[in-house]
Parts: sequence; C-alpha cells; structure tokens
Amino acid sequence: MSVDSQAISLVRSSFKSVAAVEDGPERLARTFYSILFARSPETREFFPAAMDVQRDRLVGAIAHVVERLDESDAIPSTSRSSAAITVSTASPTSTTRQSGTR
Repeated sequence: MSVDSQAISLVRSSFKSVAAVEDGPERLARTFYSILFARSPETREFFPAAMDVQRDRLVGAIAHVVERLDESDAIPSTSRSSAAITVSTASPTSTTRQSGTR
C-alpha cells in the first residue's frame, strides 16, 4: 500500500497540530487508551497501573511513524494507516471522532 504525498502531508499537519497544543500529546494518548480499554477491556491487564511512561512511548512511536511516512520500506503499511486513524481520532479540534467511532 502506498500513501500519496497529500495524505502524508495531512497526517503530518494533524500530528503537528496535536503536538502544538500544551496537553495535546497527553490527550492523544489518553484518548487512544480510553478507546482501547473501552472496546477491549481484557487488554488493560497488559499495561501498568500508572500509564505515564506508556503514554509517552505511544506518542513517541506515533511521532516516529509520522516522520517516516514517506519511507515506504521503513514502516509496515498497517502502521501508516493506524497513524492516520490515531492522529485524527485524538485531534484537539475533533469532537466527533473522540467518541471512539470511526
């Protein structure tokens, strides 16, 4: 699966918008894990009780993928689509996507 330059630009600008907000990265991670645990409560046991470090790791992983979206051989195609979904879901300006619906 190839991602066109317009889609890459959209994902990067969305992520940059999230990162620019003071609590944007934390909100992105909190929203992601809230949706994950609501949809699949059995996954909660795989994570530590204190999620601060895990949230930082998630945001770091997303940033890594977003930076390399145009390197198609460096990132599996499932990661590229997941990054787009995750960034759009947790955007501070998005209210309809934060409910966890696609």
